[in-house]
Amino acid sequence: MTKTLIGVVGVAGLVLAAAACSSSDSTTDNGASSSSGGDTNTSSSGGSSGATSSSGGSSGTSSSGGTSSSGGLTATTLSQDFGTIIGIVGDQVVFESVGSAGVTLNYVPIAGGTATKITDMVQGDRAVARGGAVGVWKTVTSGIGTFNVWTKATGLKAGPASSFVGLFNASSDGTRIAFSVAATATTSRLAVVDTASVTATTSYATTGSSTALRLGVNTCGPFLRFAGTTFLGAYCTGTQTVRARLVTAAAADTALSSLVSDSSNANGIQPYMVVNKNNTKVLVLGLPSTESGVTQDQQLRIITLADKSVQIIDTGVYDGDLTDDGSTVLYKTVTDGLKRASTGATPNPTDIVAAGPVKAVQGYTTDFSRVLFASTDPDQTTGTVDLKTATTAASNTPADVATAVQPLGINATDTHFLYFAGDAMSASLKAKPVGGGADKDLFKDPEVGLIPPSGGGVVVGHASKEVMLGQSTKLNVFSLSAVDLTGAATLIATDVVEDEWRFKDKSFVYAKLVLNAGAPAMGTGIFVVTLP
Repeated sequence: MTKTLIGVVGVAGLVLAAAACSSSDSTTDNGASSSSGGDTNTSSSGGSSGATSSSGGSSGTSSSGGTSSSGGLTATTLSQDFGTIIGIVGDQVVFESVGSAGVTLNYVPIAGGTATKITDMVQGDRAVARGGAVGVWKTVTSGIGTFNVWTKATGLKAGPASSFVGLFNASSDGTRIAFSVAATATTSRLAVVDTASVTATTSYATTGSSTALRLGVNTCGPFLRFAGTTFLGAYCTGTQTVRARLVTAAAADTALSSLVSDSSNANGIQPYMVVNKNNTKVLVLGLPSTESGVTQDQQLRIITLADKSVQIIDTGVYDGDLTDDGSTVLYKTVTDGLKRASTGATPNPTDIVAAGPVKAVQGYTTDFSRVLFASTDPDQTTGTVDLKTATTAASNTPADVATAVQPLGINATDTHFLYFAGDAMSASLKAKPVGGGADKDLFKDPEVGLIPPSGGGVVVGHASKEVMLGQSTKLNVFSLSAVDLTGAATLIATDVVEDEWRFKDKSFVYAKLVLNAGAPAMGTGIFVVTLP
């Protein structure tokens, strides 16, 4: 469950980025993000930001583990080379860096220590961290390359050629992976295997639902994830552009089996799913009634993984979420209402907010007892919305939170709603108690807001500037501060490269770039601090 949504919002020319605490790589084409169902590593925004030069790699096996307190928090140095953060996999930070040894992919304990090289990288190579593993593609041509996979337990395993770059996911423990094999410009097969068994000859299962998935269709991009060690995939096949099938493979399975067939529009689903935290239930949505043969508009169905049974909940559903135990589904309707239902034999759909209207759900509290939502469409000039909140136990009248603001979400301790208010001349990050009361200014002139996965505070990016790396690469760098709910701010670091930051619990990893005559200078590197 994602407490906040990922997005970029603006206030009269001031760009404010709101990043969730659990996403990794947010492109749905590769089925990787948490918002699209990916079983991801613990990062705060989408994977590598591409801040490196076109060589796309890193070096940096330099010894690290020193500390400094040049900012307000004591930082541990993970690497002294210029680099980008691929992700946090278990207790290891995986990063690319450029140093005296060239361009390499490396890992280092998040607590600090000596970085270890995984592999050399050249122009066009690509590394992606998902779940408990890192996919690495070599000799890439037109988006297709040779697949490799790394975990701390198995090291780097050389896999097969003809793998579509980025079409990959892994279980959270890294023991099972799904990745592209036998790819062409328009199709790919899937291999779902134990990570330790990957070799250059690994291929897809030839039995079961092994039909090639379709690539390059924006309306039906592949959507891959793991529920524990059980693989789930939603994707189009053949000539389909909207009608997907849902397939699964448990850890002991050697073939894919269909949970939802794509034999007709009435049976098919959208390439989308939500799995509850306990990995027992799957939420899927049927096609809209505008598609030929569909009589039940956007039918919400719940699949129980243990017995593969399907429960129809409601129709006219826009999207939804599941409580951690999978007993309840909360969902937005196409008529801008919000409902709840049981996922058992008697769903009994019940209005929570019948006439909000609910334009966009901004987040739920951890226990799903309260929802924050936008009650207006974004203003076309400022991007601002009005925010309301409601409890989710039964139908109730929403309470006003704020008007004409840009939402950030709910803090990790579920005590405050967070949002940006103001304009380009006087913007502010504000917090309002979830239980009601006056809002409070937390930080003036914020540019980026990040909600950590634990603690009540916020990480704020501010005082950004554009720098030139070499003669052709422009990057944005920020000062970052940890801000608590009293409004007290503690500087984390300056010169932090945009999107080069990740969370794991209270650990915050970030990459700095300090330039001298266009080249990385002392102070550049990858660091970690413990947030207050």
